[in-house]
Amino acid sequence: MSKFHLRLRELRNSRKLSQQELADKLGISKSSVNMYERGEREPGLDTLEAIADYFNVDMDYLTGKTAEIKTFNDIFNTEKPAKESKVYRIISECFGEQTAELVHLFNSFNEEGKEKLLDFADDMMCSGKYKKDSQNEVVSEESGG
Repeated sequence: MSKFHLRLRELRNSRKLSQQELADKLGISKSSVNMYERGEREPGLDTLEAIADYFNVDMDYLTGKTAEIKTFNDIFNTEKPAKESKVYRIISECFGEQTAELVHLFNSFNEEGKEKLLDFADDMMCSGKYKKDSQNEVVSEESGG
């Protein structure tokens, strides 16, 4: 992780965070952040994942294996068909294929489209017609639910 200390400092500064603020957000000590940035200490895998998640970057970038920053959206919106992407498979395994497809579709919208889609989904939930009941079945007005 020879470039990790440089990348961490760069990312922290890009967010205009102090070492203490970053430490608070990650649930670690300020001295740990300081030692990471000076290259005196390297984080464990859990902390490394937390840092990558917080800054929304790929762990390969964070550790210096690649020079290009890849965010979740970059990884998910590859030119590969959705079902062939690693992120699609992970989401599908954890939450189901419909959820993975929904995330893929959502990420293909621009910001205005995303807002409209969320508003539409909120309207559907408020109607009650499409809301799941406690047994995870669809409540339908037609079925008397």
